[in-house]
Amino acid sequence: MSQRGIYLLQDSVARACRNIRGSYFGMLQGRWPLHLLMDEPLPRAAFEQDSISCKVLGNESGELRFVPMHGRPGDEEWFELEFSLPPLVAELVEQNWNDPIAVAAAKQRHFSYIDLSGVIGGIRRNIRLERNRDWLHRYLEWRSF
Repeated sequence: MSQRGIYLLQDSVARACRNIRGSYFGMLQGRWPLHLLMDEPLPRAAFEQDSISCKVLGNESGELRFVPMHGRPGDEEWFELEFSLPPLVAELVEQNWNDPIAVAAAKQRHFSYIDLSGVIGGIRRNIRLERNRDWLHRYLEWRSF
């Protein structure tokens, strides 16, 4: 690689790293490590408690996000914490993507919570994002009709 190529690569990587304002380490189900990145830090207002009720949203490319159960984009306590599935779990979801009930069942088994560690509101914290059981249960009942 040329000197100029090395410079461009180093400059691009350094710039991208400086743009990361929220970097968090998580453990999905206490089993699979995740690195979660956001453009902005998690909002202090969303984390008055150490356990936050969330729902899991996603798409067929395996890009998922935990969002708070209450509120909506633009609210002070809103966040969308995106993550990619570990390969083994991604396979389970991908195999069933066209069956919403099977995908919901996979969420029930493999997306109950993420234990998250990082700086929130200027303080290093350990918190738990829990998938709201009632939300998934209501979804499964709705889909089965």
